[in-house]
Amino acid sequence: MQAAFVLVSWTTAWGWSKWAAPAPLPEPDWHVTALVSFLEDIPPVESKSKRFTAEMRAPKRESKPRQRAPRASLELNTADSAALEALPFIGPTLAGRVIRFRDALGGFVEIEQLQEVYGLDSLAYAVVSQRVHVDPQAITPLCADTASWSALRRHPYIGVTGARAIERYRASHALQSVDELAMHPPIGDSLVQRWRPYLRVCGLSD
Repeated sequence: MQAAFVLVSWTTAWGWSKWAAPAPLPEPDWHVTALVSFLEDIPPVESKSKRFTAEMRAPKRESKPRQRAPRASLELNTADSAALEALPFIGPTLAGRVIRFRDALGGFVEIEQLQEVYGLDSLAYAVVSQRVHVDPQAITPLCADTASWSALRRHPYIGVTGARAIERYRASHALQSVDELAMHPPIGDSLVQRWRPYLRVCGLSD
């Protein structure tokens, strides 16, 4: 009797579970036409390569180079020590040497003569030479026909030997031009070329 009751209870419970269970979901219909329709509905995405190509083809605005104001150039033959010290690499010591060498010469003929200043290295010259210029009209020449031996020998390019050779030539010749000194063997053409900017015949100027 008890076994029959258990069988009836199990059968009732099984029937109730079958009745209460939800209906199975229908399987999706993945036909080829539906898949194609789904893909066609997706909006196109622009690829990076196409966007990069479009950016390359787009005209670019040309950037104009910034124009710097022209730097004022310093005239070497008239500059004082304060103006020279304002230049890069030139302190009080080098400024004094530049002025002493300039005064001994009578003035600079060309910027390259700065390389003869003691202590002015190649780097300093490369920078300073871009910021200075020379006025050859500011040179103070020596009178080759009347200057004393002492005045001639103090010139950095003439020295004791050159001053003595000029005196000897003047003792036996009336100097008419600086080029005549080249005919004196101790002097020659090379020295006259170097002296010419700093010598003139003063007796012919009147």
